[in-house]
Amino acid sequence: MDTAFRSTTEALENWERWPSEVLTGSAEWIGVYPVSLEGVLPQEEFLERLRFEKLRVDRSGNPLSIALFFLKEELLADARKLREFLVSIKRDTRETDLKGWVNGNIFGLLMLDTDGSGSYMCVEPLVNGQTKAVCDVLTGTYPDRLFDEILKRAAA
Repeated sequence: MDTAFRSTTEALENWERWPSEVLTGSAEWIGVYPVSLEGVLPQEEFLERLRFEKLRVDRSGNPLSIALFFLKEELLADARKLREFLVSIKRDTRETDLKGWVNGNIFGLLMLDTDGSGSYMCVEPLVNGQTKAVCDVLTGTYPDRLFDEILKRAAA
């Protein structure tokens, strides 16, 4: 496995170090930079969809996976590079995947009806492509505790 992937335990143990400022995915702004990209959900909407999809999966038993992209400061400091990153994620993932902000420098990709091996096949080319230099990636497949931790910490 590529070293850009983080373990769930490592990421959750270091959650407190994640920036507390919230990046929005609105049409006008991402962070403090004017970046517009249709289809990138703001934090509140992404987390609401995560809650909804988690409930749907509890009822249906279908698989659900998530990838968290921990964006590095050099990417966040450059609006052009940030936009290129978002465009590449949008271009290189399925239209049915939900893309949006989780918290601060964390961008989420929610992959509906996708198990662990499917999420790896989706995320691995991104990690070994241009995103490798600008972020670390953590993946989980429901019922991984990562889902509950994201929602719990977002509510705090």
